[in-house]
Amino acid sequence: LSGYLIGLLIPSRDILLRSVTPPGSMGKVMGFASTGSNLGGALIPVVLGYALDTLGGHWVFWICALFVAAAFLTFITAKTRFVG
Repeated sequence: LSGYLIGLLIPSRDILLRSVTPPGSMGKVMGFASTGSNLGGALIPVVLGYALDTLGGHWVFWICALFVAAAFLTFITAKTRFVG
């Protein structure tokens, strides 16, 4: 299920980035987005594992909620900035 959803997410991300990227900056923007995704995928298990060991299991959900809230705020900010 996770692979299927990621397979839907990545092309959507690429299309969205292509629509808002100025000419000549596509490589830089795609590199930044890919690096962020890969770095997050590598660091989050370490952060959540540490939280699980030291703080308890319920904190894993709160940390994930914090990241989801940050992503939502980023989406709202970008939407009002680029769409109007």
